[in-house]
Amino acid sequence: MSFHSRRKMLWVRFTLCATVLSVLGTAANAQQSEPQWSYTGEDNPAKWGELGAAFATCSLGKKQSPINITKPKTTDLPALQFHYSAVPLNIIDEGHTIRVNYPAGSTLKVGDKI
Repeated sequence: MSFHSRRKMLWVRFTLCATVLSVLGTAANAQQSEPQWSYTGEDNPAKWGELGAAFATCSLGKKQSPINITKPKTTDLPALQFHYSAVPLNIIDEGHTIRVNYPAGSTLKVGDKI
């Protein structure tokens, strides 16, 4: 292999490594810049809806997660009836939480409520 061929190959490898490192750095920065919620402090449950568009539902108070349970009550409930289908899961580690995207079709029933 000639000097110029080796030099060109070295340059291609360097460029490829630099590109990969740049992409990884950008992904890491994007993950770190995602809004973070907490149960206390400045990002407490009262502020969750203001953290960004993805958290807007938290201001509406309907079926959002995470849920801040402030006054739990105990009671007797009917047995839980699970009707889960075997499906491939899409599991995402968001750094602060683990999210599992699960397709519609499976249910959890308590008494007569699904």
